[in-house]
Amino acid sequence: MDQFKDGQKNKFRFALVSHTEELANAARDAINPNKEELIVQIVRKGEAVTAAQALFDSGAEVIFAHMGVTRLIRNATGKTVVDIPLSSIDLIEAFEKARKIDSVIGLTSYIKPRGDLPKIEKLLDISIHPIIFNSYSDMEASLRKAFENGIQVFVGGGASRKVIGELGGKHFVPEPRTEVVKEALEEARTLAKVHRKQQESEERVRTIIQEMDEGIIGIDQYGRIDIVNKRAHSILGIDDQRANKDTYRQYIKDINLLNALKNGEPVRNKILNINRNKFLVSAFPITIGNRSKGAVALLRDVHSVEDMNRKVKEELYQKGFFAKHTLSDIKGRSPALRKMLEWARLYAATDGAVCIQGETGVGKDLVAQAIHNMSKRKNAPFVAINCAALPEHLLESELFGHEEGAFTGAKRGGKIGLFELANKGTLFLDEIGDISRSLQVRLLRVIESKEVMRVGGDKYVPVDIRILTASHKDFRLEIARERFRVDLYYRISTLKLKIPPLRERLQDIPDIVKSFLLRMGKPSSIISKQMYNRLGQYQWPGNIRELASFVESYLTLLDQESSNEILFTELMDDLEESGMFDIICPPHKEQEANILQHGLKQAGQGSLKNMVEEFEYRAIDNTLKANEFNRTKSAERLGISPNTLWRKYNQYSQNLE
Repeated sequence: MDQFKDGQKNKFRFALVSHTEELANAARDAINPNKEELIVQIVRKGEAVTAAQALFDSGAEVIFAHMGVTRLIRNATGKTVVDIPLSSIDLIEAFEKARKIDSVIGLTSYIKPRGDLPKIEKLLDISIHPIIFNSYSDMEASLRKAFENGIQVFVGGGASRKVIGELGGKHFVPEPRTEVVKEALEEARTLAKVHRKQQESEERVRTIIQEMDEGIIGIDQYGRIDIVNKRAHSILGIDDQRANKDTYRQYIKDINLLNALKNGEPVRNKILNINRNKFLVSAFPITIGNRSKGAVALLRDVHSVEDMNRKVKEELYQKGFFAKHTLSDIKGRSPALRKMLEWARLYAATDGAVCIQGETGVGKDLVAQAIHNMSKRKNAPFVAINCAALPEHLLESELFGHEEGAFTGAKRGGKIGLFELANKGTLFLDEIGDISRSLQVRLLRVIESKEVMRVGGDKYVPVDIRILTASHKDFRLEIARERFRVDLYYRISTLKLKIPPLRERLQDIPDIVKSFLLRMGKPSSIISKQMYNRLGQYQWPGNIRELASFVESYLTLLDQESSNEILFTELMDDLEESGMFDIICPPHKEQEANILQHGLKQAGQGSLKNMVEEFEYRAIDNTLKANEFNRTKSAERLGISPNTLWRKYNQYSQNLE
């Protein structure tokens, strides 16, 4: 038998199985040698199936056949076989040739007789005698009987030609027209294209299944194994070359594949011990048209799942979306600190929004991380942003993300926002008191609706996040000055947590300093008891951050010495003489607080405008006095321009007289 040529893989590979050379010639004439390759096999009827199967095995994509041979091959192989049909016109032309010899004509037919014979008989004025057979021996016997009955002229396929010739009769083979052969060839091309796409798809799926890190076992609707990938063989410890049905039977039972097939209900993440190892097993039914057609099981090594979770966490760490601090990192035993820590533990157990307030440097971000790490969201992202560090348009883009082309300089392909990045986790908005009123409106909507729209986008994305916020500002004053929306304040401050300044817990300084020394690899003896006493006499307006900066400076200048009282004293003297406390916490700060508190208590006795004006006047007046009426320094201290400072001062002086 001819084989398909090597290097012709792009061409369609067709084959013709026929009893007649006439059909073979017609097919050869219709074929396009640039697009397809054709192999022809002229066979006896009993040889058709064997020849067709051999052609399929050698790479034939589609086989052509004629009349009864088509049904024979298709039924036996279940493969794609294109029939070159015999039309009534083809048959009439053959009968016209036979009529020139005799008007009584036999018609050989495999299994099924034609229904148009009475019309052909009437049209041609002939008598047609069907000879039906289902095997070569049956055909031979039927033809001999026909000869005994006086029939000597026959029309039919090439399989009967030899027998009729041996009997001395005449035989005419109906020849399909060129148009019919071309139509069959076009059908074959279409089927070959579909077959190739299907093969590519099946091969792609097969490759994916075989190369997956998870084991896969599949059964058909009768419970028979039809899919086992390499990983499954490895997990089960089975040699796939020696495996048989009995090898898998117990495993099929253990992983609930039959239950999934029978009940149509999936089994998810069941832990099984297989060969002394633990695996997560999930089994799913395969349903087509409400009928169960099989089931498939997925086997995953518990250790690989743990490794995957670890890698996800590592990726979050690389991106910075993690919280590294816990409450154990907050050192101290003062009553004020213990109360704050206890409240933090209680807040962590809930999912409510927490507003953390405290002066600059007290460690608000550290407390936020600790709350996240104690919450049920601890394994999800912790995303933090300092709202005061970015201008409004950049902060908006960072928080909500943006679509491509949303604004000049927008990232190609768009950018996912922090709300989406923090999904299932925690979003920490540090210094939230510094965001603009317009941005507060967008933030309020996201918190209320739990869905976010990117800048330049047209659809909302649902988010599941917990909001933690922090600010050093007094929200009462910000709300009174209409700088902060009261409705947003209520949303972010479901739970309030105030971190005491260091000057209110000076007894915690030794614990804090010792933790610094431990982190820097220095012995605790490097700072003496007298030094700790001196540290406790300072008010630390910069709180923990200032204390850490001081300790780092001392250790740097200390170099290799074990301790240096003189150096320590000099640094403390410089710190106290620098007057930082008067700048960060000026003497009039308590007075400002008293003024504000008095104003709030007198809310029913005067207008809000008058209360704000009085507070601003006192703040400006005290700041001017502290800076010896230097307008530039005072304005810089208050964060306003010198002109605004002087205008407000003169205006309020007149109004309050």
